[in-house]
Amino acid sequence: MTETWETFEIIPASEAVLSRAAQSFPTVVGTLDAMHLASALLLQGSKGKPVVLLTHDTQLGLGSRAVGLKSLGFAEGPRRQG
Repeated sequence: MTETWETFEIIPASEAVLSRAAQSFPTVVGTLDAMHLASALLLQGSKGKPVVLLTHDTQLGLGSRAVGLKSLGFAEGPRRQG
């Protein structure tokens, strides 16, 4: 389990994050999703390597892919009833 936690990053809600989150995104995202996307984009830029965003939130997953991030864990199509 320790190895898994070592792959996570905690990113403060800095001025850079808030500034990027306030800009437009290619898909509709709410405020918190915009902050998550801004954080991931800034992290990817600073690390110089791909960031993988894990989410069960379809809108956040689609938003992350729209800005060029790899995203896993969400349903891309309509949910099945049953």
